[in-house]
Amino acid sequence: MAGAWARIEAWLRQHAPRSYRMLPPPAPEADIREVEQELDLTMPPGLKAFYRLRNGTGHPADFGWTPEPETGLPPQGQETAWLLPRKHGIPPVQQLPYWDEGPQTIGRPDDPMVRYLAFAATDRSGPYGLFTDCTPGPGYGRIGTFEEVGIPKLGVWPSFTDYLIEVADALYENRGVEYADGHQDKKVPGLVDQALVWDGPAHPRDRNGHASHRPVAGTPHGVPATGLVSHGSGQPTFFHAQTVSAFLQCSKPGSLMKNPSLSSSRIWGTNLMPRSRKAPVF
Repeated sequence: MAGAWARIEAWLRQHAPRSYRMLPPPAPEADIREVEQELDLTMPPGLKAFYRLRNGTGHPADFGWTPEPETGLPPQGQETAWLLPRKHGIPPVQQLPYWDEGPQTIGRPDDPMVRYLAFAATDRSGPYGLFTDCTPGPGYGRIGTFEEVGIPKLGVWPSFTDYLIEVADALYENRGVEYADGHQDKKVPGLVDQALVWDGPAHPRDRNGHASHRPVAGTPHGVPATGLVSHGSGQPTFFHAQTVSAFLQCSKPGSLMKNPSLSSSRIWGTNLMPRSRKAPVF
């Protein structure tokens, strides 16, 4: 798990510095134990290891929590937590009990032995997202999807570690994630104001669905677009992923002309460098 997440963080550090800056410190071990006791389950090793590295994928305020002073985070978030495919975000560990009425109660008879733990969702209320099977037995640790009015689907990935490996691979290959059943998601990684957002390759949008972003003219058909927003002009410009990747490879002084596929007009203006626990509010 740690290796896959390290790859994701390295990608964020290089390409999406705003997302990277908002990553929280590790979850307190006491909070992890408290959640397990409250929900009467044992968190699978991969997810628990993640929380020992980061207490979620973004600022606690994105999920309605006030950060503790010792986290070193600013008081307000920037809605960067939703950096996983399908715009999922992993909340602070203390948020998990608020989602305990999620996947196990949808379309299934009540089974007191079942332990499903929702750990990622598309917003702080958690009606759509990912869960892991914490029920003791052969299926322990499997990852599934759930939604507000649907039957939970188990076995989307064998484990949380497998999920992160696929996310990391998709980031570095500029593609949508591939599921265990073989189908591939059409949402690809892109950047909106130096934050990672997964969206359609032609017209990436920010989390609020703003359509003011425009792809760079002449983007080859089928090539994922990567959006880079200039803080100076305020005008969003999107560069396709192959251009950005090639630019990074030849970004050392004097190396630009070594890659004839790039011209100054295609990369002009590109800025790849950064410029008491409370109850959640729903």
